[in-house]
Amino acid sequence: MSILRASSGVGLRGAVRLWSRRYDVDPWGLLGAGSNTATTYGLSALAQWWMGTPNVAGSPGVVLPPGYVALGTGDVVDDPPNPSDQCLYAEGYGTRIAVSFDDLVTTTTALLAATYSTVQAVGTWTEVGLFDSDVTVTAVGSSGASLGSSVLPLAAGAPAVLGGATPGQYTTANIEDGLSSEYIALLNPAAYGAGSWTLRAPLAFSHAAGIPITVFSGNLWAHAAITPSVVNPGGMQLLAQWLSPFSAVGA
Repeated sequence: MSILRASSGVGLRGAVRLWSRRYDVDPWGLLGAGSNTATTYGLSALAQWWMGTPNVAGSPGVVLPPGYVALGTGDVVDDPPNPSDQCLYAEGYGTRIAVSFDDLVTTTTALLAATYSTVQAVGTWTEVGLFDSDVTVTAVGSSGASLGSSVLPLAAGAPAVLGGATPGQYTTANIEDGLSSEYIALLNPAAYGAGSWTLRAPLAFSHAAGIPITVFSGNLWAHAAITPSVVNPGGMQLLAQWLSPFSAVGA
């Protein structure tokens, strides 16, 4: 279990666990676990609160608390979670869900948990992340998108996106188009309202105007690799549990 230290002498540790069960009456069984890596964003938010920055709408430096969990399939063996991470390496479509339980289990230990239904999060998962908001939805632009194109036209009001060639962070959105659904990654960051995105790889399918695009947006507070990889063949509930103790450490 890692400890992230700051000159204030306060340490933030964390453990992430994924549990499963077949029916509501069954006990939860541990599938995999990992040590939390707090991100620079998360630590910066905690520092702002420490200094008394009001966390209310309209206040400079306002930040949302972490309230969403997501699963991913990224290569966390060759590229372990890092404090500089801004997204999961390969977030799975449909795995971003709201935290359903939170509690102070001690005066200095916070517990967050999110439960997936028996039809959610089917697949093999290697990573888990804690975010401050849900995904964002936009759409393919009025001209549609052609197979093999590296430019994706967008409907009005597309959200800002990270993009770029950060190692491992290759999945930023999912085009929800039935059997033609596909993940896409952006070559460059793009501001809110951009008319198109330049992609890091050509589209594998054509997409008509108005097809929805789910963008894996939001700020990543913490990132963890799961050992061993968690396999959910379907028909099981999954429980993602985040335990974060704050403790005094040497400066």
